[in-house]
Amino acid sequence: MPGPRRATRARRPSRSRREIEEERFAPKPLTPRERFRNTVIHAGVAVLLFAFLLTSGIVCVNLNQDQSQGQQELPKQSELSYWREQAAKDPANMEAIANVGHFLIEESFNKQGEEQKKALEEAEQNLARVTSMVDSPQRSFAMQEMARVKLLKKDYAGAQAQIDEALKHADRPVPPGEDATSVEEGRKAERASVYRLQASLFVEQGKQREALAVLDKVAEISPASVMQVLFQKADLYAQLGEKDRALAQLDLAQKFAGTDQERMMVMILRQQLMAPPPSASPSPGGAEAEALPGPAPVSTASPAPVATTTPAPVNPAPLPTSASPTPVATTSPAPASPTPVASPSP
Repeated sequence: MPGPRRATRARRPSRSRREIEEERFAPKPLTPRERFRNTVIHAGVAVLLFAFLLTSGIVCVNLNQDQSQGQQELPKQSELSYWREQAAKDPANMEAIANVGHFLIEESFNKQGEEQKKALEEAEQNLARVTSMVDSPQRSFAMQEMARVKLLKKDYAGAQAQIDEALKHADRPVPPGEDATSVEEGRKAERASVYRLQASLFVEQGKQREALAVLDKVAEISPASVMQVLFQKADLYAQLGEKDRALAQLDLAQKFAGTDQERMMVMILRQQLMAPPPSASPSPGGAEAEALPGPAPVSTASPAPVATTTPAPVNPAPLPTSASPTPVATTSPAPASPTPVASPSP
């Protein structure tokens, strides 16, 4: 007589790598803070798109038609002067000192040679005053800005030291009396910002594989950064000559794109990947040899400056250079998030 039948467990169907990646990057419910950061990311993508079009020779359509030409051409000198004045009034104002360092870095992109070196050295001196203040809410921002200075000076060891210190700072104990949940949310944003700098450092060192692994951490920590991560991963795969993987990242970006600017960015990057280089010589068969373009490396842009309640100067902030997107002022608490010292709003 046959014995009782053993229950068999249904075998889970195997999933493809693409299905696993789609599940990983699937949108998750966002907190109010993450929704705000998502808005900031969308604004950053629009700026990156604008800079990309300018440098690639493609005719650009004005993405901010309601912004006057006068606002677009305003220099950043007004912001730097404003924060210099605040720091002079109160030498203990770490927010103002950190912002002076930030805008000196921005100003250095418009300088060359000794003038650029002088601006970076002055930025480093100001930021060092903030990083030495262990309990300063602006310390994390200042360390990240210091890492940017080191990157621009090709001091990779110094940049890595600042990044390591910033990650330790993000893991510090929650101060007594503060809400652990809200503090940890801010710390996540802080870590994501530091990891983006780490990816930038790896790219500068020619370590694209390591940069790709770090960008995966950014997407895991900060779902609002997924679009930016996908664009950067597509860029890095293109640099590695892995066209199929670059296009796969753009396919995911197309799926998760939520704005017209993001969809346009996907389209333009796809066209750049598929197009032959302008100087391609005919192959033996007569067809042009196919090669990948060299997109810009992962941005070393800093997080937005630390928010401030100080009265703002009359002049609004200008459009950023292609080297670093314009920092976005935020009214959320600055301690937890590595947002740079917020530039005064108009």
